[in-house]
Amino acid sequence: MDLNSIRKWREEQERLKELKNEKSGGGKKIGGGIKIGRKRELEESLLEWIFERRSNGFRVSKKIITLKAKKLQEDMEKEDPTITKLTFSAGWLAKFMKRNGLTIRRRITDTQKSPDHISYKLCGYVLKARRVHQKMNYVLKNIFAMDETIVCNDMISNTTVMKRGAHAVKLKTTGLEKNKVTVCLTTTVDCG
Repeated sequence: MDLNSIRKWREEQERLKELKNEKSGGGKKIGGGIKIGRKRELEESLLEWIFERRSNGFRVSKKIITLKAKKLQEDMEKEDPTITKLTFSAGWLAKFMKRNGLTIRRRITDTQKSPDHISYKLCGYVLKARRVHQKMNYVLKNIFAMDETIVCNDMISNTTVMKRGAHAVKLKTTGLEKNKVTVCLTTTVDCG
């Protein structure tokens, strides 16, 4: 805890008690900053916006949350130009997410195969390839190793902000994420 903050709180202890006893929705100020009610209103609007986007399946990132918070503050300044601006830093965002039970989640489409399952298939393939090579007596320059990988045309992010403990993470996409190009890398066994 910052000692300067504790000293300041002790000096303003009586004023803080008054604020606690009164309803803060009326917009009392602490230390000339943004009104408490306005800050709460901004954060509630932001939270409502996040949940609305997520219920429609849209992605919400930390950067998008910060930009929306700045936009909401600009709208509030149009109504009341005397309010002090908040700084929407990484620390503010982390505390906002923690206060509201938000976390970063990854979109999941398929369950992953266990490593035991994959190694079993790989060993079976290598043994089969050896048997075929011994039986057919292929020349090494006629044996090729090929690998292919997919390059997607629309590479969307797989992460979004969600309420902690949510089971399903749905994201809307442009519909082009399945458009892709296959790149093949090939070499011969005796390429030395």
